[in-house]
Amino acid sequence: MSSRKVAHFWSLLILTVLLIFSPLTAISNPGDLPQAQIYYQQGQYQQAIKILSNYQGQNIPAVHEYLAASFAQIGQNYQALSHYQKAYEIYREQENINRARLCLISLAELKIELGRPLEAIAIINKWKYPLPNSINGILGNAYLVASEYEQAISYYQKALDSDLDSAQILASYNNLGSALEKLTQKYLQFAQFSQQSEEKEKLLKQSQLTQQKAKEIRLIALKKASDNLSYEAIKAKINILKYITLAEREKYLKQISSEINLLPDNHQKIKFLISLNQLNYSNPLLLQQAKQIATEIGDNFALAVAYGELGYFYEQEKNYQEALKYTELAQLKISPFLNYNYLYRWQWQEGRIYAKINQKEQAKSAYLRSLDSINQIRAQIANAGNDAEFNFQEEVEPIYRELLHLLLENPREQELVQALEIFDKLQLSELENLFREPCFYPEINNLAQWQKEENALFLVSIILDNKFHVIASLPNQKYSHHAENITKQELNSKIKQWQRELSDIHEPNYLNRGGFFYQLIFQPFAQEIKEIEPDLIVFINDGLLRNVPMSTLYDTEEQEFLIEKYPVSLALGRNFLISQEISTDIKALAFGLSQPRPPINIPLPQVKEELKLVEAQLNAEGFIDQEFTKDNLQQYLRENQPTLLHLATHGEFTGLIENSFVQAYDQVITSKQLEQLLLLSNLNLLTLSACETSTGNSRAVLGLAGIAVRTGIPSVVGTLWSIDDDLSVTIIDDFYHNWQTGMSKAQALQFAKIKQIKDQNHPLNWSAFVLIGH
Repeated sequence: MSSRKVAHFWSLLILTVLLIFSPLTAISNPGDLPQAQIYYQQGQYQQAIKILSNYQGQNIPAVHEYLAASFAQIGQNYQALSHYQKAYEIYREQENINRARLCLISLAELKIELGRPLEAIAIINKWKYPLPNSINGILGNAYLVASEYEQAISYYQKALDSDLDSAQILASYNNLGSALEKLTQKYLQFAQFSQQSEEKEKLLKQSQLTQQKAKEIRLIALKKASDNLSYEAIKAKINILKYITLAEREKYLKQISSEINLLPDNHQKIKFLISLNQLNYSNPLLLQQAKQIATEIGDNFALAVAYGELGYFYEQEKNYQEALKYTELAQLKISPFLNYNYLYRWQWQEGRIYAKINQKEQAKSAYLRSLDSINQIRAQIANAGNDAEFNFQEEVEPIYRELLHLLLENPREQELVQALEIFDKLQLSELENLFREPCFYPEINNLAQWQKEENALFLVSIILDNKFHVIASLPNQKYSHHAENITKQELNSKIKQWQRELSDIHEPNYLNRGGFFYQLIFQPFAQEIKEIEPDLIVFINDGLLRNVPMSTLYDTEEQEFLIEKYPVSLALGRNFLISQEISTDIKALAFGLSQPRPPINIPLPQVKEELKLVEAQLNAEGFIDQEFTKDNLQQYLRENQPTLLHLATHGEFTGLIENSFVQAYDQVITSKQLEQLLLLSNLNLLTLSACETSTGNSRAVLGLAGIAVRTGIPSVVGTLWSIDDDLSVTIIDDFYHNWQTGMSKAQALQFAKIKQIKDQNHPLNWSAFVLIGH
């Protein structure tokens, strides 16, 4: 999404010149087509479109080419795409390779602009005839939008090594700088989530070197932009702003403003005025100028964007009447384009404005419409997670949380139900952002009936900026709610303290902290729950609470951990529980790694004993060390079709999909690869007995739980941190033994933990095991 902010305008300028040398007057029986050409050359694109539209049913490729170029000039890219496609096809039929090639290039650029870079790459690669040197720059743009930054850099460098004109050279430098900056952010992101100190240091070094290279490229572009009045020259000056002092910045901003006014009024100029407004601390004069130009040239798309930015400006100024007027105009103007990327933002903006003027129902309606628009572009938003500059926590997540705030102010039961639905959708959206592709609710058929039959209770925690909410969803389909005035910052601080205390064998204060969270999360519903006597409590936690085992909630009055009272499990949402076939037949596979292998290089000596116990308990086929390869795991999952897979090996779930993996003997198996392997058989239970999550990251457990959801596995047993090898073997042995006697998985794990509690073991050694699912 944000990669598309990197503009490549020179191709349209080249196309304009080429169209002049392919005049519509050359067409036999032209009628008023020459006038359309004149309108186009004068920049009167709406008038050109009006005439050309009368001829679009005819098999005249130049008509479609002019229509496409005219629509592109006023920002109507989908219409432009359609006409370029038609012109391209006709030129191919007529074997006019030169004109077909030009349309192909324009098609590729528009697909990139519309966020479809892989399609652009595909049509370029299918072309069998020679292409101009500038194609390397276009491929660089495609890979940049696809967040394949190394590939983009390679193509930009190829472009710069070829014979290009000055405009194309400057464009390549501008875009190369953008790719290097994004790669810098990617290295920083990887370093943030890395749990290996050597790897973290290496990534930080790479980010520093890449950032320095980006600055060098920006300076080269700036030098080439001197005495050059063009959009690419202005871009070069905008791009240098982050590298210069505040005084220099002010000088360049004035220069840029002056130069923009010297350029012709068109769609590109409007985009630059809006960009300059964003850099210049919201200058409404720039937005009014953009609005005026868009109105004059009939560019309704750009007009919508100008209206939206004016709405945001007046919102910041607390002039809510004007803010609402322009925000509604923006939505009205953008609606014919079905551009949900903009629409959801302006609906969100409308919701914020209504909330600020205390019109809560209108605010809720606007937020819900925004979420409906987000649903239309789920795939785009998920894919945007690849972009190092896309920030889900700033661009999407607040919409859900602000709506939850409105719903939970003084909730009735229907608002509690709606809040649970919205929270489930937030979890789904976050999961999609983590895995970079759309996911779907697996859903238990008839959740209410399942909850009643299983006598299961849901406790859902929701962390908002200034309040903490817990909703209890009871087996009888009744709902209870409790809110506590505590800030997100204060709550997260207490959660992190609790995590540290649970992970320190010498720290006794975990009981006090467990008591605090027991009072916060569980105590408000304790009497209701006691009367129900549930067979399962499913915790659906928010943020950092996902990383803390709920079994360690501590009743200070009765001096009992919650796990001593009830079986518990974790889930991402009520709609994320997965149906499972009831079967007494267990077909198990077990793979283990006891030897140190890179990158972790820490032995797990007790894994051999663990695998022997699993083989004996479950009549499993076991594979250890050299036998535990990715290919073997793939083969045996496909051929044996097990219902249970036990993996006793190092695993890390960091909250970043690229850094999450399990360790085989021959290689690490990434989270994505593991997901593909698990899809080879119909598992009911996956056990990961030595995995570790990044306790400081709220998305770490999301990755572990997400694998279960995405592969359709109803139950996953995993560990939040590494524990003593001997105790791990004992807990696993007890868990499988209890389960074999007829207990549910939650009960089997509960009694395995209770045994450790009776032996006076610190929670460090038993609470790390969690059941995800049921």
